[in-house]
Amino acid sequence: MAIKTAWIVMVPDADPVRHKAVIKTSKYETTMVLVTDCDQAVDICKGLVQREGVQVISLCPDFNNRDVARIAESVGEGTPINVCRADAPSLFAQYQLVKKEGWFEK
Repeated sequence: MAIKTAWIVMVPDADPVRHKAVIKTSKYETTMVLVTDCDQAVDICKGLVQREGVQVISLCPDFNNRDVARIAESVGEGTPINVCRADAPSLFAQYQLVKKEGWFEK
């Protein structure tokens, strides 16, 4: 039986229905889903755990502590929630990159 994980990434122009991919080996399966905000992430994570048997969820650095708490509450105890974090120079470099690509334009 494969360990089932999910990676949730916040992207301003995401469509979770279209922007979803699954990678499988005999021992590991991961689903990556792009979302626009925490509300979508809550719904997606809950569905992944309940309907697809995901056992571990990893979130990109855009999720703040309140978001993580909401997601953890929605999936229930027993599902680990990991959050990717980076050091200050890496965060600054990533910020410059996404700013250049227009992520903050309305």
